[in-house]
Amino acid sequence: MKVNDKALFLDDIRSPDDAFLYGQRKMLVSESKIPNGCWTIKRNYEEFKDFIEKDGVPRVVSLDNDLHPVHYKIFHNAEATGYFDWKFVQPKMGIHCLDFLLNFCFTNEQDIPVLYFHTANSMARKEMEKMVEKSKCIYGGRPRAGVFLPK
Repeated sequence: MKVNDKALFLDDIRSPDDAFLYGQRKMLVSESKIPNGCWTIKRNYEEFKDFIEKDGVPRVVSLDNDLHPVHYKIFHNAEATGYFDWKFVQPKMGIHCLDFLLNFCFTNEQDIPVLYFHTANSMARKEMEKMVEKSKCIYGGRPRAGVFLPK
């Protein structure tokens, strides 16, 4: 499997120069030092998955979570209840893209790319960060994936 030199940006409406890294309180373009025009933009799970399967794992990925209007309703409900169950949400969210990416890296024995999470959804961002840490812990600190979504 090849690794491509591109930076991949997943968001339903924003461009990289509009993306704020909420957890770090910094703008994506200034933090990553990758100019706006150098990102490949994908808008949903299918486009994201197709890109990685066709072009390989990029060196850098930035992910939004809420990629469809229904996702905002799910987020507000999760905030109110304190419970966020993303596994069976349709259409798929950014967290599904991360799960796909981690599994793809694991299956193809590739390093996980540099990851940024520019989602305003704090519950999803925390879950995404946990997924990455869990994948590293399972494989002895090696940057390999290990989070498997039930089929």
